[in-house]
This record gives sequence, structure tokens and C-alpha cells, in this order.
Amino acid sequence: MLRLLSRASALALVSCTVLPNDPPPSELQARADAVASRVARIRDLEQRRSVPAARQSKAELHEVFDVEIEEEWRDSGAGMERAMKAFGLMPPDLDLKPFLGEFYRESVGGYYDPEEERFFVIADDAAATAEGEDDFDDDEPGIDEDDAAEEFVLAHELTHAIDDQAFDFDRIDEEHDFDDDRALAFSSLVEGSAMEGGVEYILDRGGLPMSSAGPFLSPLIGLLSGLSPARIDELTNDLEDDQAAVMRRAPPILKYSLTFPYVQGWAFTNRLRSEFGWAAVDAAYADPPDSTEQILFPERYVDRRDFPVRVSLPAPPNGWRAVTEETLGMFTLRVLLGTRLDREAIEVADAWDGDRYAVWETPAGDAIGFVSVWDHEGGASDFEKTYRTLLVTRVGADESWSVERRDDVVAVVQGAPRGTADDAVRHLLDGATLERHPDDAAPDRWYWKALRFPVALRPLDRVWEAHLLGGLALDTRIHGDGYRLSLLSRLALFAENNPDRTAFWTALGLIGFTRDRTIDSTFARIPFAFSWHGRGDGDERRMAWTIGPSGLFEYENLAGAKELDLIWGWLARVRWGDESRDGDRLRVLFVPIPGV
Repeated sequence: MLRLLSRASALALVSCTVLPNDPPPSELQARADAVASRVARIRDLEQRRSVPAARQSKAELHEVFDVEIEEEWRDSGAGMERAMKAFGLMPPDLDLKPFLGEFYRESVGGYYDPEEERFFVIADDAAATAEGEDDFDDDEPGIDEDDAAEEFVLAHELTHAIDDQAFDFDRIDEEHDFDDDRALAFSSLVEGSAMEGGVEYILDRGGLPMSSAGPFLSPLIGLLSGLSPARIDELTNDLEDDQAAVMRRAPPILKYSLTFPYVQGWAFTNRLRSEFGWAAVDAAYADPPDSTEQILFPERYVDRRDFPVRVSLPAPPNGWRAVTEETLGMFTLRVLLGTRLDREAIEVADAWDGDRYAVWETPAGDAIGFVSVWDHEGGASDFEKTYRTLLVTRVGADESWSVERRDDVVAVVQGAPRGTADDAVRHLLDGATLERHPDDAAPDRWYWKALRFPVALRPLDRVWEAHLLGGLALDTRIHGDGYRLSLLSRLALFAENNPDRTAFWTALGLIGFTRDRTIDSTFARIPFAFSWHGRGDGDERRMAWTIGPSGLFEYENLAGAKELDLIWGWLARVRWGDESRDGDRLRVLFVPIPGV
């Protein structure tokens, strides 16, 4: 089930309807081609072929996902439903199969199909205007708010297409043994790349002097990884009526599995790109993240690779039958703990190092056998206590469950016939085998962290890292393709260099410059002296000058539409080069000059 969610390229939080103006097919294809061309430049990849674009109604979308859900159900979906209900992640009376169809129908605004290599937009007939009417004008400098939402969805999905042409999603799926958790992690890479491409496209279309991977936006995006489930609930409640209704009825595991690749996946991909450039995102397709742990904590993928322990479970106890077997993962474990316990309980899952669970059919119904491995014995002990509290909260202190720890391993049996849980949990501990990756990085103990204060110099997997006073006074990271340096938490100085970007900012970030290669953008500023921004090339070249305090003397060239202002345009304004631009083309002292 989680794998089906991870494969769906839905964009629920942006728009339920991608193109409310419903342009004819020829205009839609031309629009897609224009967006894809820009996305390929931003993404720093070759567009090998045009991406066919087609309109699809919600009824047609429903048919497509009915087929997907039916295939998943035959494979593992029915077993996953039983597992989620046994864990308490779904209410027992939820009929998941039809609900998923409704869930997708209301959530998906557009999607890219890697099997057909086509992009589909979902049109809302009730919102469609007269045939052929379309407000989109690719030559218009800048984009308004309505265009921005539509353009973002187009750019997001077409980034999928460009990535697929370069890396072949189907091949990656065949070459890697994806369990549910690793499939969700890979989906987070895919969606994170598309979020990065879509947002960068909007900044590019608007001619704005910043990049999503730059020193100002990237830290803000990194904060998304701490977005609480309560905040996600607030966001989904702000959706359109039909979307909000189905989201409110969805169990937390469905809701958060849908948003996870976009929120945490974006923060993960942005972290790779901001420090190492798009080449690091490309390399991640060749070596995908191993778990949602690495998505939640990118440093466990970048700095010291924390490979999950592979757990193999024994056969079920005599008289019981195995129904399904899968990996829960750090993300799902967080949701499981967070649905009934407090924020501190969620943080217990951060020491996760691997797991495996099975659904067993017993004379008393479905039972769960669950073995988890932790970074250290302290983490295992914390989880043991927390999970006992969860089971007492959920089912009470009865004999249908048992939790037991041995060193850094915790075994759980729940839903067993009364009087059998203790024996079953020992059966798990005795029979489970653990396979630890030879390159797995051991977690830092608290005393090593203490010894790194006030000075630390550490060789990591990809970088050398140096800190002074915990990074507050000095924080530098050096790798083979560049470096990153900050003084006084970026307030005194921030400098970085990688294959895509060079930046230098000082004096609280007021003075400096940034040069971004893939978006062909340069921005420089000295307050009360000047600022300059250039972006794009050829006919799409955009420039903006400000000399003196902001507004004193300004000149901008937005793809051929030129404007010069003195004193915010109050003293004089001259516009030329674009007849469609609104406002006075020439005025002096508030007085427009007739005939020009």
C-alpha cells in the first residue's frame, strides 16, 4: 500500500485542477514543450525527446488508478491493509480499496506516467471556460498568482519526465530491492527533485534574484523537515471542499505518506543540491537512499552513511500462518507513535536502525510479529518503554501482547491468542537474523560529541568538517568540488563554492553576490549604493539595475520589455520595447506625455 502511495505522482497541496482554462490539445502540448525546455535547462539535463501531454478527466483518472490499485491488491495491498489495521494505523472498519480510489481522485492534479512516458493534466470540467480560451502567454514578462500555481504543477511533473529520460525510473525499480520504506525514500528523491525544479522554474519565470538552493531560501526549505503532523493537517484543511473532506477522513498514515515525499523529500534534495549541485541529485539516482531515515536526516546519507540493518524473521510459531512481511521504517514508526502519544514519543524513533514485521493469521485473528534494531542499547530501551505505553494506551494491559529487549534489538508481538505472546516474542528474538552493512557508520556517542567542543575537525564520507564553538563561531565544510564557510552563524560571513554556484555574503547578508550556473543568474548588492541582477540568456535575458538607495534610479529589462524609473517613477518613467505593457510609457513629474 505504501509503495502504491510512493509511486503515485500526486500534487494534492498545490492544485486539484492543473489547467482550469482547459486549452485545446495543440496549445497544451506547446505549453508543455515550452515549460519542459526551461526545466531541462534549470535541471541541467538534456531533454532527449518531447514529452507528450494529454488532458484527462477525473473519471478517466479514476479508471487508471482502479487498474493500479487492483494490481497492487493482487500483489500485496490486501496484506498491507491487514498489517496497518493490526498496528492500529487504520480503523478496523475502513474499507481501504474503494477509499484509495476516492483518495487519489480528489488528490491528483496532474501526473507523469513513466511507463507511457506521458504527462497528464486533470481537468475540472466545471471550472473549464469556453473551448480554446487560455490566459497563458509564454511571452508575458513575469507571471501572476493564478498562472504561477498552474505553471508550478506543469514544471513539477515535467521535471519528472526530464529525470526519467535521464535515469529511467523503471530500470531503477528493477535493479533495486525496494521494500515499502525504501520505496518511499526513493519516491522522496523523485518528488524532491521535482519540487526543486518546479520552484526554481517559478523563480526563473518571475525573474527573481534568488535560487531555492541559495543561501537565503535553502535554510528555510531545510526547516520543512521539522513540519509537524498538526501543521500538515492545517495545510490539508485549507484545500478545496472535496479535497479537504477526503483528507479529513483519511487515516494519518495515508495523509502523511502522501505529503512526506513533497515536504521531507524536497528538504532532502535541496540539501544535496545546495551543497554539491545538481550532480549530487543525479548521483542519488544511481545510489538511491536506503531508508526514510536518510530522508528525515540527510546527514545520515551525506555525511556518514547510516545503512539500515536487514532483518530476517523466522517462520511463524506452530499453528500460525504468515500473511505478509514488510519493513515499517522510521517514518511509519513515527506516525505510529505520534497518533497516540506525544511529541517526545515520536523522537524515540530517531534512533531506529532497521526493522521487519510479519502479519500472522492465528486462531484469535491477525497478530503482528515485529523486530526492530536500534543505534544503541539506550535507544532500544527507550523504544521498549514507549511501545509498552502505546500498547497499554491502545488495548490495555492484557495478555495479547508482549515486548522484550535484548541489547539493541526489540521484539514485539501483539494481537496473539491469550497466553501465547511471551513465547512468540522469544521465538522472534531467537530466530531473527540481522545483516549489518559492512560500511555502516557507527552512531556518535555523547562523549564524542562533547569532545568536539569547542573545536572539531572531522573527516566524513563526502566532506571534511571543522567547527568552532559548535559551529556558532566557525562552520566550514570542504569537499572535492568546493566548500562552504560561515562565521557567526552566517551573520558575519557566508561563502560557498560548488559546480553550480558561487556565493559570498557579509554584513548580516546585506553585501555580497551570488552566481548560479544552471539558471544563468548573477545577483550583487551593496545597500544604498547599487544592486544588479541578471538572469537567463538570449531573448529571455532579464536584467535589473538599482543605483543609490532602492527606487532612486532603477532600470530593468524583462525579456525585451524595458523600463527606467527615477524616484520610484514619481519623477520620471520611460517604458519601451513592449506594446502590451500596462501603464504610462513616458511621464515626467506624474504627468503622462500624450501620444507616446
